[in-house]
Amino acid sequence: MKRRQHESCVKVLEGVVKKENDRRSWDILRSALEYYRQHERLTPKYAFVVFWRLKYHKIDHIPKFFKVGLTSRKDKTALRDMSPRHVHMIWPALSPRQRQLAVRLGHCPPGDPPTGGSRAHGGDR
Repeated sequence: MKRRQHESCVKVLEGVVKKENDRRSWDILRSALEYYRQHERLTPKYAFVVFWRLKYHKIDHIPKFFKVGLTSRKDKTALRDMSPRHVHMIWPALSPRQRQLAVRLGHCPPGDPPTGGSRAHGGDR
């Protein structure tokens, strides 16, 4: 089952790389594909770009099939520093434990109303 999900994600990533016509996004997507093939997960930053471009190109995908790595300090820092809009884009791919981590890092779940002065509830940076 895991192997099929991984192969499905690789196929979706290959499809979005083929459709992408913006050179900068293409380079990032190509790197994300290579990273995913090697590590079987995406970094939070890669996940955002992948889901953003999948949505842009209207490519069907199952977000929860894409694993997002949040074990390294670098990945946790990247998640903490992401704008709420970017975190909400990758939210469907996060496990329940990763979502709890996102909340502990100052983010709120999609659809939750902002609660005052939290950094994560402000606009984009």
